[in-house]
Amino acid sequence: MTAKEFLSRAYRLEQKIKVLTQELSELRELSMSISSPGFEEHYSATRNTDAPFVHALEKIEEREKEIADKVVALLEIKKEISDVISRVANVDQRLVLHYRYVENRSWYKIGIEMNVDESTVRRWHNKALAQIKIPTEK
Repeated sequence: MTAKEFLSRAYRLEQKIKVLTQELSELRELSMSISSPGFEEHYSATRNTDAPFVHALEKIEEREKEIADKVVALLEIKKEISDVISRVANVDQRLVLHYRYVENRSWYKIGIEMNVDESTVRRWHNKALAQIKIPTEK
């Protein structure tokens, strides 16, 4: 694994959490919807007789647990990343890595924050990546 791949792990996990959160929002909307009652006297032994929102509530519970687990994992990964970044000697380079990989800022926004142009940000980033030592697996 390269230094960049190691540092980028949090971004991908955050994207997964966003997708799951969107699904959760849609499920919550679905659970609030009310379907019209059927007054016909049809009987089917294989037909599910649960209200439609019951399935949505079960899915909501599953998504909430999945999101909670991923958030815990994200916090652990960000702590690992922060620990590795803290070992970079140059303060500017350390800030660039923090803004990029912990806060997921764009090159442009990092440049604005640090009052430098994007090319300087990228140069500092490349120099900082060269200093990164990826921790070995335990």
